[in-house]
Amino acid sequence: MARSRPPSTRRQKTVLYSIPLLALSLFLAIYYVVAIPGEARMDYTLNISIQLSVLNSAPNTGAVVTTIFPQHVGIAGGIWRSDQYNNYGLDGKYPVFAEAPKGWNNTWQYYLIHIRSRVAWNYTLLDFFNVWGQPLGQNNTLSYKVPPPASQSNLYGQGWFWDMCVRPPGGTFRDTARVAPDHWGSQHLDPGILLILIYSNYGCSPT
Repeated sequence: MARSRPPSTRRQKTVLYSIPLLALSLFLAIYYVVAIPGEARMDYTLNISIQLSVLNSAPNTGAVVTTIFPQHVGIAGGIWRSDQYNNYGLDGKYPVFAEAPKGWNNTWQYYLIHIRSRVAWNYTLLDFFNVWGQPLGQNNTLSYKVPPPASQSNLYGQGWFWDMCVRPPGGTFRDTARVAPDHWGSQHLDPGILLILIYSNYGCSPT
């Protein structure tokens, strides 16, 4: 019986030695699949429209709508306020960056958010605002606050509030749905959707 122990011990050692090697192999395989250098695992755009309803001093004209464009956000040499996902970006860009639509000019009411990432990841609207370096929330988005300060009473009424809606790809105004304030930051940046943020006294939802 005593002579049968050494082979068992050798087998145990072989198994013990092989476990770290197997774990390392699995790690390298997963890393290779998830983070292939120089290649984008995700590459698509979605639309964002950020609107401010501004009181017009001219009589009987109510308010006019102006649009904020997140130009140069997440691009080298532009606005880059977060390094959380730096390693996931490509070609001098954060994996979540702003981009002008083809043929764009500043009369348009929307801009593009481009997701181009070397890893598959559920990026959110807060990720975009973080690299932009701007606040996002029901009471303060882009430093436009609710209620507006008295010093801005000539521009924004006391009934002004922030509202956020999402419209599916190819959808119409009737398909637009309001996003609950506690979900703004966690809103996924899905392909082709339209995100609407509006500072006004009427909001963005048809209901």
